[in-house]
Amino acid sequence: MKRRMAELADQQKIQDMIAHQVPFEEILGAITEMVARQMPECVVSFMMYDPSDNTLSLVAGQGVSETYRQAMQRVVIGPNVASCGKTAFTREVVITPNIEHEPDWAPFAHLARAESLKSCWSVPVLTPGNDLLGTFAVYGRYPSEPASEDLVLMYRASGLLALATARERDRKALQDHEQRYRRLLYQHENTLSELRFQETHDPLTRLPNRTSFEALLNEHCCSNGDRLVGLLVNLDGFTTINEGLGHTVGDQLLQAVAGRLRAELPKEAFLARLGGDEFGILLGTRSEYTDELPLKTADTVLALLSRPFVVGEHTVHISASIGIASGSDGCEGNCVLMAHAHTAVREAKNQGRNTWEWYAGEQDSSIREHVAIRRELLEAIEGDQFVVHYQPLVDAATTEIRGVEALVRWQHPERGLVPPGLFIPVAEATGQIIDIGRCVLRQACHDMKQIVERLGRPITLAVNISPVHFRRSSFFSEIQGVLEDSGLSPSCLELEVTEGVLMSAAEKALEQVQALRNLGVKVAIDDFGTGFSSLSYLRDLPINKVKIDRSFINDIDTSRHNAAIVKGVITMTHHLGLEVVAEGVETEAQHEYLCAHGCDLLQGFYFSRPVPLKELLK
Repeated sequence: MKRRMAELADQQKIQDMIAHQVPFEEILGAITEMVARQMPECVVSFMMYDPSDNTLSLVAGQGVSETYRQAMQRVVIGPNVASCGKTAFTREVVITPNIEHEPDWAPFAHLARAESLKSCWSVPVLTPGNDLLGTFAVYGRYPSEPASEDLVLMYRASGLLALATARERDRKALQDHEQRYRRLLYQHENTLSELRFQETHDPLTRLPNRTSFEALLNEHCCSNGDRLVGLLVNLDGFTTINEGLGHTVGDQLLQAVAGRLRAELPKEAFLARLGGDEFGILLGTRSEYTDELPLKTADTVLALLSRPFVVGEHTVHISASIGIASGSDGCEGNCVLMAHAHTAVREAKNQGRNTWEWYAGEQDSSIREHVAIRRELLEAIEGDQFVVHYQPLVDAATTEIRGVEALVRWQHPERGLVPPGLFIPVAEATGQIIDIGRCVLRQACHDMKQIVERLGRPITLAVNISPVHFRRSSFFSEIQGVLEDSGLSPSCLELEVTEGVLMSAAEKALEQVQALRNLGVKVAIDDFGTGFSSLSYLRDLPINKVKIDRSFINDIDTSRHNAAIVKGVITMTHHLGLEVVAEGVETEAQHEYLCAHGCDLLQGFYFSRPVPLKELLK
């Protein structure tokens, strides 16, 4: 208990340092000190990844000599490069119980001997998008393997390092961006860039202003064959923040939004503040972008703005409605482009906000397909074309059915059974996933009466909830209404949410989960293991169950790395009084391994594929 309280205090201190933009080196020192205090017999280090030459360099550590630090600069990553090099290459935890016996350590063995380092445990430091930032390692003075609580501590440190490193990368990117623009300003080149900055820019955000934005449009209107794609970004809920917290907070929020977009958008994008809470993005000519780039850019903007902003003493959450339009060849199409984008923004807001819409003009085949699916989804929702299949969750030891997961299927009148991978991403992007989720909840809760009667005993109904639906303020009342209408006991319903939901809005998620638990509904974390930075939430959230992602189960009987992670998660989760479910079980060997290591429930093709209700009741 004392160790846990100390960890919590350290994490809070480090998060405050990150929020208040304490120098990067101080934050790294605080994180490595946190681990060193909890593991006093060990040496810790953080190696940062440099994508320009695919190397790692040791930038922070506790108990590391200057000689060792200098030797661990520009270490090329690879599958056979000690522990950290291998971790960076595989992006998996690497445990080396005895450095002397590990061939991958041969080039560095003399350094380890000089430091009296006998073992090494390394975890990757990754962004939520799985981009590599570096590696975090703990060295032991004796040959050994980490205990489960040691791995948990390392993952927490990895999450903090990822947050701090990403913030530092954003700061440097912004600094480089501003320096580049200043050089362009004073070089007086006869290019459009000179026009953008000399006729110099929005004074609040330091972005190009509407005049520069329209100048670029006009220039392309006069060019033969040039074609642009424009994105109009309108912040949802900004007026409420501006009026409720004051214009000073509103201005600081706009500056923070501009900085985040400027640092993360692709180099092809021209970003401007058009006024108020509107930003414009132009993507170059036809030869300069692929069909996927506009959609990828829109998704990037939505993801960037979904992360909370720390503005003074306030933590602010916003989203955006985005309108996309592409100009046709020649002058007329480019000149009316933004009018089309405004039309698309209105449609995005009508769809429930926090989404994008593409103006329905002439489009490429991939865009037409996307729009067609979106239109057909509307018809499917209105025509009740969605059906629910069920996949059993079985007791690991007895294989007795303990629950079922409801999985949506689209029974298209012409296409037949449409795969979820084809329509779910579209539904997520347009907000239609909310209506689909409501259909699944309603149908599954009513079906449970027949399922329970067939089995002769109560079981749990698991329903996956999309992040968009879970964040809705009306979500809790919807759950209440479905339970009352179906007559299903709240104790029989279990809602599955992903780690990403908990990471993006921890405080709000905690309130939502607690309200559901007070109602009697169970909550489980789905796809656990895909986001290391949320491990600390297991202790704080009132959840019932953890579902280990299938990517860790696939080769659990052949990969000692995956086996170590799964074993550690089972042990850690049981210590917290939670149940563990393994997804994607497809072989007898996987079943036997998970059963032997105490996994509670199993789900996968080895036991049953998702089946219609009638087949489940046979």
